[in-house]
Amino acid sequence: MSRVRNLLHCFIISFLFIGPAWSADPEEDALYSEASHLIESYNGKHENLTRASDLTAQLLKKNPNSPGGLLNAARLALNEGYINYDNFDNSYVFKAQKLVNQSLKIAPDFADGYILGAYAFIVDKTDKGLRKAKIMAARGEELAPDTPRLDLLYAQIAKKEGNWDEVFRRANLVLSKTEDPTLVDKGIDYLISVYRHRKQYDLAEKAFLSSLELDPESPWTQINFAGFLNGRGRYDDAIEHGEAALKIMDFGMAHHVLGESYYRKASKLQYEEQRYEEAKEFFRLALKHAPDNANAYYGLGVACYYTGHKNKNVAELKEAKIALEQALKLDPDHKQAREQLDNLQKLLDWVKKNVKD
Repeated sequence: MSRVRNLLHCFIISFLFIGPAWSADPEEDALYSEASHLIESYNGKHENLTRASDLTAQLLKKNPNSPGGLLNAARLALNEGYINYDNFDNSYVFKAQKLVNQSLKIAPDFADGYILGAYAFIVDKTDKGLRKAKIMAARGEELAPDTPRLDLLYAQIAKKEGNWDEVFRRANLVLSKTEDPTLVDKGIDYLISVYRHRKQYDLAEKAFLSSLELDPESPWTQINFAGFLNGRGRYDDAIEHGEAALKIMDFGMAHHVLGESYYRKASKLQYEEQRYEEAKEFFRLALKHAPDNANAYYGLGVACYYTGHKNKNVAELKEAKIALEQALKLDPDHKQAREQLDNLQKLLDWVKKNVKD
C-alpha cells in the first residue's frame, strides 16, 4: 500500500513535467519525476539532491539506458560542478553534456531531454554551446510548445545574448502559464535580472520581496537580495538578509556578500562619519566573513591608529600595526597601507622613547 501511495505521489509530481516519452514502466516514470522535482526544487536543500541522486541511481540500476535517468544524472553533475555565479567546473560540464547526448540518442523524442538538457550546453560559455542549446530549444518546442520550462530556457538563452526584451517577455509568459512555486520563482528571477539591467531598482526590489514571500527559506534569494541592497547603499538591510542566508545554509557566497556588507558599513562609518570605534567592530565582522580582504585590514588599521593616537592607547596602536601588516601581506602594492604603517612606526618609535611604562 505504501509503495502504491508513493507511486501515486510521483505521478502527481510528474504532471509538473512534460512527461516521459521513453518508458511504459510506471515505476521508472515515478522515479524520474520525483528525482526531477527534487533537483528543480533544490534551493540550497542538500537533502533534496541527496535524495534525487539516490532515486536516479535506483532508476539507472533498474534500467542503465533510461533516458530520464541519464538526463537527471546530467543535471546532478551540473549541480556538483557549480562553483559560483555562472561558473562551472568544465569536467562536470562535459560529463553532463555526454549524459544528455546519450539520453537523446536513446530517446530522440524526449522533450525534457532537449529542454532541460540544453542547460548543460549553455553553461560551457562557448558560441558552440549556445548554438547547440538553441537547436535543442527549437526541437523541444516542436515536442512541447506550451510548457513554461521552454519559456525559462528561452529566457536563459536571451539573457546570454543580451536580449532583455525577450527575457522580459518569456519571464512573463512563465508567470501567466503556471502557479508552480518553483517555476514562478525562476520567472521572477529573470524579471529581477531585467529590472536591474534597466536600472528599475524599485521594481527589482518588489520582485525580490515577491520571491522571498514565495520561499523565505531560500538562501539564494536571501543572499542575492543582500547583494542587491549592497549596491543600493542599504548596508543594514543587506546585513539582515545576509545573516538570514547564513542561518539557512553555510556557503561561500553568503560569507563573501556578507563580508562586503560589513566592510561597506564600516567604511561609511569611518570615512564619511568619523565614527571610528563603531567602524572597528564592523571591520572585524567583515574580516570574520572575508579574511582575505586587504582593504578591510587597512580600514581596521586606520581606525585603531586613530583611536589609539587619540586615547594614547599603545595596545590599540599595536593592533593597528598588526592590521596594516596583514593588509600588506595580502596586497603588497597597497600604497595607503604602506604609508599608514610608516607613519604608525614613527609614532610607536616616539612612544617607545618618550613614554615610560
